[in-house]
Amino acid sequence: DRAVPAAAASQDPAPERSIAVLPLANLSDDPTNEYFSDGLSEEIRNQLARVPGLQVAARRSSFAFKASDVDVREIGRRLNVATLLEGGVRKHAGTVRIDVQLVSTRDGFHLWSQGFERRLEDVFRLQTEVAAAVLEAVRARHGLEACTLPAPDERRFDVYNAYLLGRHHFHRRSEQSLQKAAQCFEQAIALDPGYALAYSGLADTYVLLGTRYYGTAGTAEV
Repeated sequence: DRAVPAAAASQDPAPERSIAVLPLANLSDDPTNEYFSDGLSEEIRNQLARVPGLQVAARRSSFAFKASDVDVREIGRRLNVATLLEGGVRKHAGTVRIDVQLVSTRDGFHLWSQGFERRLEDVFRLQTEVAAAVLEAVRARHGLEACTLPAPDERRFDVYNAYLLGRHHFHRRSEQSLQKAAQCFEQAIALDPGYALAYSGLADTYVLLGTRYYGTAGTAEV
């Protein structure tokens, strides 16, 4: 079972400029698309984490509440954040739609919501648009300074898809899943030898495969 973070020791109110990105639900007809919704959640969180003055809960903390029925106020208390981003992803027939809402952990009320839909080939632009819209909603509420997020990547979708699938297997943390992750990262590199994130994912994977807890790969091989 996943470990759920313990309640924060302090009972002081969560920092106003704080947010957790909960795993976006896979609303597609195909349950195997879960890796895609998880990957988009992580990438949107990474975009928000670049914003000065905005405190963003770590992936491991927010993903502990995946498919959880814990009340948003309790999640906010455990993660010590003032707002939660939640929603769902529907991937179908060459398009992807993301519906998200920003929720106050103080009272559980919705603060903002919006839907986005793009062709799969525009997924990089889509995740940047979602992060920018969330940032603007948080900025307007809490007075954050204006911030420009990095320009969307222009990489091919099949390259990015292989990378997301690699990260999905990587986070499952078994020797078999790590071997699958390595294959996915190598596939992304074969499609685009200049894709730095895929090399980073492959390096992360081999580090774990070289430890006794996760794998049995020899030190020299790693």
